[in-house]
Amino acid sequence: MVSLKELIRVVDAASILTVRTGQGLWRWQLRAGSADLAVSGRQYQRRIRASDAGSAFQDLAGKVQDVADLRAVSFDRTGT
Repeated sequence: MVSLKELIRVVDAASILTVRTGQGLWRWQLRAGSADLAVSGRQYQRRIRASDAGSAFQDLAGKVQDVADLRAVSFDRTGT
């Protein structure tokens, strides 16, 4: 919970970076200074898609009021 509270506190001042993977795909990173606060679990074929997804994450994370109601969600995409 402490790390989530810290993320929410600094999320608005953080920057979204897009980075290329070894497979030629794109990921986003939410960075404050030299620290990665969050990284995408998905890879994108287009840089703009990675950037848009990172911006959406930053926007939604900035709107969180109480971390007690947050849940971790993971989608298994291996079957698709």
